[in-house]
Amino acid sequence: MTEEDDFRAAVPLRGAFPELYAGLMEDRAAIAAGRETGVTLTRDADIVARLTATTPGWTARMADALRRSAEALPPP
Repeated sequence: MTEEDDFRAAVPLRGAFPELYAGLMEDRAAIAAGRETGVTLTRDADIVARLTATTPGWTARMADALRRSAEALPPP
């Protein structure tokens, strides 16, 4: 199969992985609406390993932990 054949056989992401596509679109909508902000964090490997090993939804649990921590800080 040639590279050109590969491109002809390609399927759009939303058709190949509809659940992944829907999740990506939800994330984009939340960012566009100002409910969320995209950031890049570098964290200790043991913390990330513990969060990601627990089950899907670890990003929501991390956001909850960050929110509780931020709410405990004095106002700016």
